[in-house]
Amino acid sequence: SKPVQVWTFAPDTPFLQGAFGEECFVYYCVDEYTQFEGFDTPWIVAAEKEQIERADLVVTTSQPLFASKARLRPDAVLVRHGVDNLHFERTWRTPLSPPADLDRVPRPIFGFFGLIQHWIDLELLGEVARRRPEYSFVLLGDCRVSTTAARGPNVHFLGRRPYAAIPAYCAAFSAGMLLFRQNAMARHVNPIKMF
Repeated sequence: SKPVQVWTFAPDTPFLQGAFGEECFVYYCVDEYTQFEGFDTPWIVAAEKEQIERADLVVTTSQPLFASKARLRPDAVLVRHGVDNLHFERTWRTPLSPPADLDRVPRPIFGFFGLIQHWIDLELLGEVARRRPEYSFVLLGDCRVSTTAARGPNVHFLGRRPYAAIPAYCAAFSAGMLLFRQNAMARHVNPIKMF
């Protein structure tokens, strides 16, 4: 038997649907794209509606996304994010040496890893860092916005790190941080970092 070809697309790529000879089209919705800054919201709404209607399957990753998309597709399904448990359980099962770039970072360390984009509350981080100069704040990930609001001697933007290295960073953190701004976009996410 021939394997089934499945493609998933973001709402801004409806022109790709059918271009690969796929046998099945899955709309895998992980964000409320209408809440992203700098995009043509009416166009995103129309493109997403078209994709939801044309998709063979609509998968959402949070309860608010499911409720939103199920209005157009009552057969939409909710599949929450998972985690590569074997990869991350090393942070507490195996002694891991801290990465070298943390050698000079004073403890305790509060850490974050992920894309640093407009939905990350850098103003809040900056204020907390100023009020708690005895703590260190380490952020790993590509940065696509100005970090001026969070700059300080105890805030460290280390850039993107390989997936294989993330457990060693996590093991060095005293606690993890979720820095999402409290807005409509954040209310629709199911952050993988939480798991």
